[in-house]
Amino acid sequence: PKVNSPKEVLILNEVEEIVEVMEPHEFAGVRSLFFTQLAKCVASPHFQVAERALYFFNNEYLMSLVGEHADTIMPIIFPVLYKASKTHWNKAIHTLLYNALKVLRTINSALFDECTDKYKADLQKTKKKERERADRWNAIESKARLNPLSKTIPLPQPKLPTPMPETTRVWAEKEPTDLSRVDIGDAPAEATEGSMPRRKSMLPQNESTQQALKDYKAQEHHLTPFNK
Repeated sequence: PKVNSPKEVLILNEVEEIVEVMEPHEFAGVRSLFFTQLAKCVASPHFQVAERALYFFNNEYLMSLVGEHADTIMPIIFPVLYKASKTHWNKAIHTLLYNALKVLRTINSALFDECTDKYKADLQKTKKKERERADRWNAIESKARLNPLSKTIPLPQPKLPTPMPETTRVWAEKEPTDLSRVDIGDAPAEATEGSMPRRKSMLPQNESTQQALKDYKAQEHHLTPFNK
C-alpha cells in the first residue's frame, strides 16, 4: 500500500512477526527481496513508515540473520541508510538512521568500509556524468549561437529536473571526507549507549472513529434504565 502510510506501518508490524519465526534457510530465499522493500520504506518521506522500518535493526534475531548474509544484504541497505541520513527532514529519523549504521558497522566492519568506498565512487561517477551533461549542452548552445538564425529565433531552455535540497545532518555540519567512519562522538544526544528507542510506532488515530465514539457517548444521557 504505497499510498496508505498507516497500512504500510501495519504490514511492517506483521512482516516483523513473520521474520521472527522464519528459519534461517527460509530467510535466505527472500533476503534480497525483503531488504530491497525495506530500503524503500526507510527512504519513505513519511516519518512513521521510515521509523517503523528502522526498528527492524533493533531485532536481534534479524540482525543475526543479517550477519550470516551480510555480503548480500549490506550493499542493498547501506546506500539508502547513508543517503537518508543526509536528506530526511525528521530529526528522530536521523537518530534511528545513525543507530542502524552503527549496527551494520558492528556486524561486519570490513564490509562496511567496502560499501562506503563503493558509495563514494558511485557518487563521484554521478557528479561526473552531471558535469559532462552540462558541458555537452553548453557546447550545443555555443554552436547554435553561431547560426545566423539564432538572432531571430530564441533558443529553447531545457527543463531539467530540480534536485531536492539536502538537509543538514544532525550530527555533522558537512559531509565527512572519510565515509568509512561513522563518528560516534558526532552522534545526536539521543543516540547514546543503553538508550534504545521504542520498538513500536504510534499509529495515527482515525478521526471518523473518534467522532463516532463521541456521538455514541453524547447519546447516553437519553437512555433510561429498564425497570422490571
